[in-house]
Amino acid sequence: GRLPMWGDAQRLRQLLSLLLDNALRYSHRGGLVRVEVLHAGSAGTAGPAVAMAPVGDGGEGGGDRCELRITDRGIGIPAHELAQVFERNFRGEGARRHRADGTGLGLSIGAALVRAHGGDIRIDSSDTGDTGTTVRLRLPLHRPLQPHPPPPLAAPEPPAPAPTGAA
Repeated sequence: GRLPMWGDAQRLRQLLSLLLDNALRYSHRGGLVRVEVLHAGSAGTAGPAVAMAPVGDGGEGGGDRCELRITDRGIGIPAHELAQVFERNFRGEGARRHRADGTGLGLSIGAALVRAHGGDIRIDSSDTGDTGTTVRLRLPLHRPLQPHPPPPLAAPEPPAPAPTGAA
């Protein structure tokens, strides 16, 4: 089904492009990148969040969210670097070794875009074995405004007594 949300379409495209670019950039040649879109409640997702940028309260009081998961089986991020992945100009040693290009601004910009949309972003990763990285992006869903029922009508005031004759 559809998962409507309010947001800046250009910035949301930029965010998705940035996350997909990272997944592809740091995957091995011929690797697979999986993208999932889920409807998530206000509770957190299962599993430990190794790196997290909690950047919003989920919108209007929390509630329903759209969760986008991007999973790759690429080079991964070592545990000791995960705390820094959302910092400006940070590029891990493995990332620099895998690809020399890059400024280290992508995830920092991504976290700012998520914050502007009232969401949060988490990264689970390991550089051991064939684990790779999973990015979980959660954004609040748009809830259409419910019309408020009109206030109840008040009982009519009784008519004022008629003036009596002047004395």
